[in-house]
Amino acid sequence: MTVAASSQFYATDYAREGLLALQRGQYRLSRALLTKSVQLDPTLAEAWRWLGALHSGAKRAICLQWAQRTQPHATIPRLPHVKVAQPATIAPTPSMVEARPRRRMRRVAVVVGGAMLATTLALGGFELAYAQRVYPGVQAFGQSLSGMAQADAAAAIQPTLTAWSGKNIIVNLGDQQAIVPLNQLANFDADSVAQQAFSIGREGNPFQRITTQGKTWLNAAESNVMSLDARRVTSVLNALEASIKREPVAASFARNDDGSWRIVPEQPGIMLDRTAATELLQQWWSAVDWNAAPHGGSIDLALQQIPSPRTAAQLAPYLETLNRQTAQPLVVNIAGNSTTFDRSTLLDLKTMPSMNAPFSTNDAALQLLVSDLASQYDRAPQASYVVRDGNRARDWRLGQHGIMLDQQAAMKQLSAALQSGESAPVELAFAETPPPASDLEALGITGIVGRGNSQFASYSSPNRDANVVAGGNEFDGLLVPPGELLSFTGTVGDITFDEGYQMGEMISGGVVVPSLGGGICQVSTTLFRAAFWAGLPIEERHNHDWRLPWYEVDAPAGMDATIALGGPDLKIRNNTAGYLLIDVETDTVNKTQTFTIYGTPNQQEVSMIDGYSGGAIVITRQIKQNGAVVQEDSWTSYYSQ
Repeated sequence: MTVAASSQFYATDYAREGLLALQRGQYRLSRALLTKSVQLDPTLAEAWRWLGALHSGAKRAICLQWAQRTQPHATIPRLPHVKVAQPATIAPTPSMVEARPRRRMRRVAVVVGGAMLATTLALGGFELAYAQRVYPGVQAFGQSLSGMAQADAAAAIQPTLTAWSGKNIIVNLGDQQAIVPLNQLANFDADSVAQQAFSIGREGNPFQRITTQGKTWLNAAESNVMSLDARRVTSVLNALEASIKREPVAASFARNDDGSWRIVPEQPGIMLDRTAATELLQQWWSAVDWNAAPHGGSIDLALQQIPSPRTAAQLAPYLETLNRQTAQPLVVNIAGNSTTFDRSTLLDLKTMPSMNAPFSTNDAALQLLVSDLASQYDRAPQASYVVRDGNRARDWRLGQHGIMLDQQAAMKQLSAALQSGESAPVELAFAETPPPASDLEALGITGIVGRGNSQFASYSSPNRDANVVAGGNEFDGLLVPPGELLSFTGTVGDITFDEGYQMGEMISGGVVVPSLGGGICQVSTTLFRAAFWAGLPIEERHNHDWRLPWYEVDAPAGMDATIALGGPDLKIRNNTAGYLLIDVETDTVNKTQTFTIYGTPNQQEVSMIDGYSGGAIVITRQIKQNGAVVQEDSWTSYYSQ
């Protein structure tokens, strides 16, 4: 038998052989040959008719539908009951031999042309009938969607999808469990499934579409598009990992109550094996029978340990070194203040040193400490100023030196101390910057030349306290020119109620009598002490008639000075090259008064020697310059009682 090159001739040959097998009663062979023919050419209506006769039920109906595509009134023929007799063999004549090829070619041309015309007409009607419907044989989740509009197909499978989406996977994660709904892993969208079902048989070229449609009729096509969504899987795995992940904890040093150190062992971490988890999920998903009743399942996901970056065994050799290096606190002296620090807070305890070497400095922590110290103590130089009203300074401020910590040098000092572990304090020095010359410098006032104190708590009353305050105000801010003699009574002037004075007590003629301004001798005594320690010449000073105990609470006997208007006075000479500025502070809460005399410090050293001479109390002032005595002054006090 000669085989044509076209697939239609193949299909025709199979169909013819199938019909011959049918005539011979070979039904199984006939069914196989006819099926092969319609698979190759779904437009062979006669083959579909006889194939329908060999089937029953749904398959017979499908075959008839295909036959009616080409022959709208085609019916299923009855199977033959008798075999067809073999035709008699007739010897061909020469004319018959010549005419046979021509007749065969004409017959083939007619058959092919007719078949093509019939196929075109049949396909047009079929496509028109199913233009908006799912092709026959298509099903999803075990449910036939044949002939349904896309919206109807979506509605038909929605309950099943809803049931599936509500099922869960029980995920076992070691000793923990998690419930993962299926709808967190895929998109159970009925419209998407219906769209996929509708597209079956509508993809590819015309021949591919017809072939797919035929195969779908013969063997139902599934439209289950429930594939795992990679983005959703990643999100689920992230959530699962977050629920069980434990970061490893490195072994570390910890302080005991007695200050020594111990080692806290490491703890390995736990994490999800993402690669294995993804594969297991995919395997479980691929094994699901989506045509079965909706169901869930369970899966065991593998966990893996995260090793600790540092173990107790690695730390053990350094424990003794750490204890030795941090046994003593770090003491820092700066600007007259002493501060103590725990050395371990300034060491790098994460980087192990070489054997028998000390732990290195934590440069970041040390830099932070030095920067903090600099922010506390660094000060820019400030110029002095004075608001002057004649011989009074109503407002003023001394010039202040600027100081700045050399942070680089401090880092080196502290680092060396940390490495050595020695307990000696670290002295941090500042570089000083003098203030620019300004108002007070022009007057020769650059610093403190002397200070005197007294307390009046042991003899205090509201009126006496008011008199001490009023008397102090007479001298607060007073400017004394160089060479000038300061008179206490001359400065105070009249003592009146208008000046804030109250009735107090004074000693007169050996008796205590009421006196306006009584107690002002507390002020003169404090000024005397300030001038004494300033090394200023004291040209007039008188002691009280009696030894008064409240003047001897904070100074030896003989360090008092009494005054009276028109009587005893206290006179002090400014023997410096510049002005003197007197600052007075009276604390009525703590009952103290302080006189501070500002001027040009001359680097002298003043000391006091007290003693007795012939029943009198003698106070001697000794002034030294560069270690040598340059002046001595004495004041002798005679007390009647």
